[in-house]
Amino acid sequence: MKKADGNNVRSGLTLVEMTVAVISASILITVVFATWNHITTTTEIRKRRTVLHSECGRIVDLVTGSIQKAEAVFRYDRNSIGLLAADESDTVVFSLDGTRILRNDIPLSILLPQVTVAEFSFENRNDETEGQPYLFLFRCTLVSHNTDTASLQATVMGRRPRDKTTSAGNDFMW
Repeated sequence: MKKADGNNVRSGLTLVEMTVAVISASILITVVFATWNHITTTTEIRKRRTVLHSECGRIVDLVTGSIQKAEAVFRYDRNSIGLLAADESDTVVFSLDGTRILRNDIPLSILLPQVTVAEFSFENRNDETEGQPYLFLFRCTLVSHNTDTASLQATVMGRRPRDKTTSAGNDFMW
């Protein structure tokens, strides 16, 4: 194509313009992909931790509910507690066996795969005054296979037996 003054006019892109466009597009795509990957990963981690925390809450609710409904706490130590049922006909013992919680020597079901118990402990927050109920600080910590953790604690009150046969033990490591 010729201009009125006789010079040729070229249309199209130069190599420099094309290189700048390709580099700019590459940078933009990389930033978008990295951002998307970060958002997806963060969302997945939060989801896993939320589910693990819910499972920890379910276990804490089960144990504290059992303590509150029990007629008495007949035995306890750092990692176990024995309860007398409300009708005094049955006992329930929760204990830690390595990385599992046992209820009457049967492993408690954890609804998530590859989750272990890192802490399951009871700490008596009262002095050993006769006639007072026990006030326990109960802690539970779960750890998943990808090292996510969830930890909850609750303060719960348990009654002492009427016949005062409970043993407070001298070997507690509190």
